Amino acid sequence: MNFLNFQAVVFDFDGVILNSNAIRISRFGQVLSSEAMQQKLCNPDFLYPDTLKLIQSLSGKIPLHIASGAEHNELLCLCEKLELSSHFVSIHGGPTPKYLLLGQLLLDCGYEPVKTCLIGDSHSDYEAALENGMQFFGYANPKLKGLDGSSGWFSEFLV
Repeated sequence: MNFLNFQAVVFDFDGVILNSNAIRISRFGQVLSSEAMQQKLCNPDFLYPDTLKLIQSLSGKIPLHIASGAEHNELLCLCEKLELSSHFVSIHGGPTPKYLLLGQLLLDCGYEPVKTCLIGDSHSDYEAALENGMQFFGYANPKLKGLDGSSGWFSEFLV
């Protein structure tokens, strides 16, 4: 199995591309201001190296997309500042629910759901992929291993 066999690969952002969970809440448990948080999130050291390697290896070979629950404009800004935008055909964020983002993406691009996959780190990612008939690969969350209907674990299928 190889990601190049898909028509397209869709990535979640927070927790898959960017290790943002520790950043979004300060060490004192207080929510950071939007400006302070965005400044911290723009640090390339918080990108997951294995995900970045996969993105770079697939870029230009098959269409890549981002579908995230993160606020759309913030997501676009982060991708631009982290120099990720050029790898993706499209980047979609909230407040639209992920299952709707995925459904619209499949429709707009004409992808066959079973030949398109989502790499995600949450149960809601898994549910959104399954609701749209897409294959799902879990990442960075051991609770996602072995779920019914899941296609596998992301790191098992690196290019």
